[in-house]
Amino acid sequence: MLRLVNWTIETKSLLFYEGGVDTPYEEERLYHTRFFPNRTRFIYGEIELSYSLLTNNRLVQLEYVYYSPDGTIFDQNTMDIELPAGTDSYSHSFRNGILKYTPWLPGEYKVAVFYDGNEIAVNSFEMIRRVDSAFNEMTVDSFLLFESDLEELPKPIERLYLSKFMQVQTRAIYCEVYVSYPKLRKDTHAIIDQIYYDPDGNEFGRNQLEFIAEKETTCLTFEMGLGYDTGGRWLCGLYRIELFLNGSYLGEKEFEIITLNVALLPALIFDSLKFFQSGYVIDENEKRVYQTKFSKETTCYVYWELSFSFPLIHKKRKIEVEFVYLKQDQTVFGYDKSPFYLERGWENACLFNSWGFFDPGRWETGIYTAIITINGKKFCEAQFEIVE
Repeated sequence: MLRLVNWTIETKSLLFYEGGVDTPYEEERLYHTRFFPNRTRFIYGEIELSYSLLTNNRLVQLEYVYYSPDGTIFDQNTMDIELPAGTDSYSHSFRNGILKYTPWLPGEYKVAVFYDGNEIAVNSFEMIRRVDSAFNEMTVDSFLLFESDLEELPKPIERLYLSKFMQVQTRAIYCEVYVSYPKLRKDTHAIIDQIYYDPDGNEFGRNQLEFIAEKETTCLTFEMGLGYDTGGRWLCGLYRIELFLNGSYLGEKEFEIITLNVALLPALIFDSLKFFQSGYVIDENEKRVYQTKFSKETTCYVYWELSFSFPLIHKKRKIEVEFVYLKQDQTVFGYDKSPFYLERGWENACLFNSWGFFDPGRWETGIYTAIITINGKKFCEAQFEIVE
């Protein structure tokens, strides 16, 4: 006796990205839930389907509907998708504007996908219009990330600024942001929105901070974050944070949650961390004069030079090196990160990097602290001083 088994199809995710008439390549897609009307051409939906393993190709027809902020239909169409044999999941992109183009209006849009008359996916995105405000000419001076407890943030002097965080130890990820702008003529209402995206591009969480920026000020700093009260709960992968100030895009930052297999990496042994002064471009023939005190009058860039050793390398290894220069009041003066490769046959290495000014005389006097981090862990630190 034959029995008819109903074939079912489900949705793993429905994400959104911006693009032109032609579908962007996968590596060009950046998933968002907020878009600006004046920068948006078409909004693509990327749906990931899940179904029973197929023994033959199968053609399915889906209907998608875009709903305007007022609930009316903004756009709709059907799409025929051929699901390949031997698969149990498949991703497909679609966009608005195939049959007609309608301008975007501010507000929340909903997108629903239907199969055989049944809704199998629904998600939403926002169109936001920049609001004229005193912050329109703002500049982001620094955007750093650190790990913290949810209840109590570490003091600035205790914060370790990273872009990679160990899964087993990480609780919440906070951003520390410095913004400058023209002097305010009056007390100004400020609303900061923060959006986290997970490694799959889905929205992970949101935060909002509301305060009054006082008259006569030219800068502000704030900390915002999301996460868990205990470590080990983040999924590994690359995350992204977006920030908006009074509806205007402020900036974004990526960070990675990692599980570090220490057996694959050599044990690095610290040898020395020294400082020297030079211009923007180093003359390799120039003899380096190592110091811990530098004259404000003559100093342009202060370089750090790190020497370390390790067991003989049998296979090329990549490490991530980050550094931060902290001023005497523990505010961030400079920050950079870059990859470095330990080549086969090496037993030691020397790295250097710098921060400063193209012209001399612009440093503030005081003691500066250099903190070097390798593969997400603090490796060493040392201090130098700028004197009159």
